[in-house]
Amino acid sequence: MEALDIEHWLKSVELAPKTKSNIRNLMHLLFECARRWKLLETNVIELVRQSAKRLTTPRKLTPIEFQRLLAELKEPFRTMVVLAGCLGLRVGEILGLQWWDVELMSGTLQVRRDVYQYRVDEVKTPTSEAPLPLAPELAEVLVSWRAQASFIGPQDFVFASDRRTTKHSNAGGPRGDTSILRYHLKAAAKRAGIGGKIGWHTFRHTNATVLE
Repeated sequence: MEALDIEHWLKSVELAPKTKSNIRNLMHLLFECARRWKLLETNVIELVRQSAKRLTTPRKLTPIEFQRLLAELKEPFRTMVVLAGCLGLRVGEILGLQWWDVELMSGTLQVRRDVYQYRVDEVKTPTSEAPLPLAPELAEVLVSWRAQASFIGPQDFVFASDRRTTKHSNAGGPRGDTSILRYHLKAAAKRAGIGGKIGWHTFRHTNATVLE
């Protein structure tokens, strides 16, 4: 196996540059293990080049576009997007929130878990677990949603599924991010006349831009 062969293979894979860079780094780690176990003499991945640079500029919403999108969303999706845009949370972190993570009296929110494809897991990075301050306006949004929610116990998911939607989703369990994106966010963006590719990371990029 030669470095150029691996580079050509990575180039042929239809994935984002960052994802391909992650694959390259994982392969490097595996080859290092093989070298440590004396299965190989050299790590050919050291010579493999793979840029993680984005091919396109991430989509960001203007404050006006963000407000137009919120106006087209029903609950709980509106509150989810507010958290994503105002706090820069990942969708898995939002879906993993439980009510005991929300301290309305002290005005803080703690991210303790992540949800991916209905499975609850640890957060992506240790820094994600740092308490986040809740502005009074954001706390009011959560109070308003809690008054409508079907599951409000301390260990209930903030955005729990209210019914069984798939073989993976039970009432009271976490929701799936893909269906929300497809059937709610993109549809709302279309109604609001917002063009371009809209995804969950759109709100993280929007948040980062506002904070600059």
